[in-house]
Amino acid sequence: MSDHPSRRHVLGITSGAIGTGLAGCLTEDDQSENDTNSDEGATNSSKDLDNESNETDSNSGNESSPDETDSTSESVAEVTMVTNDYGTHFEPHVAEIEPGETITWTLESGSHTTTAYAPANDKPQRIPDDAKAWDSGEVDDQGATFEHTFETEGVYDYYCRPHENTGMLGCVVVGDPRLDDQPGMAEPQSELPDGTHEKIRELNEMVRSGGDSGHGGHESSEDGDGSHEDGH
Repeated sequence: MSDHPSRRHVLGITSGAIGTGLAGCLTEDDQSENDTNSDEGATNSSKDLDNESNETDSNSGNESSPDETDSTSESVAEVTMVTNDYGTHFEPHVAEIEPGETITWTLESGSHTTTAYAPANDKPQRIPDDAKAWDSGEVDDQGATFEHTFETEGVYDYYCRPHENTGMLGCVVVGDPRLDDQPGMAEPQSELPDGTHEKIRELNEMVRSGGDSGHGGHESSEDGDGSHEDGH
């Protein structure tokens, strides 16, 4: 993601015809000298052709193929962490990317974390099975960033540690998963703070409808032949 075929120059070797009348006037020494010069000229021309061919092959070999050149860098989605008059927020609340892509969280104001709902963070699981959890730790320098690359398709719920109970939660949708199979689309677990329950239901509805992220909604139902429908 080589277009330039190597160019080869073929050298034509032209021999001048020697008239019969002129040939008759040449001495044996002259004829011998002419023969020698002719042979040397042919040899030199052959060497020039070989050298040019080798040089062209060498240059052609150094020319990068599409597979050897740098491809377009992976897409990066941006989420800001905000404290303002309306409270604390991840903006957008729902981000949609493809497997292998990266989310960058940037601190716009306040002091926040971005932390996955996962046993690794002492929380109920609301990310896909076998997916890697993350925790930024507290970010308090304005403009500071934290990145995480998502390799596994699915729905990922996450939160801010200091502001979880006030509903500072977000969601990342990776690829086009079957929503009914996703821990992140389940009802809020009873051990989660009460302040998170309404927000989790709100995020689930956004994922199904495609709200906030600007993408089409996802459907969890299946059509008659068992294929997955979605409005992505």
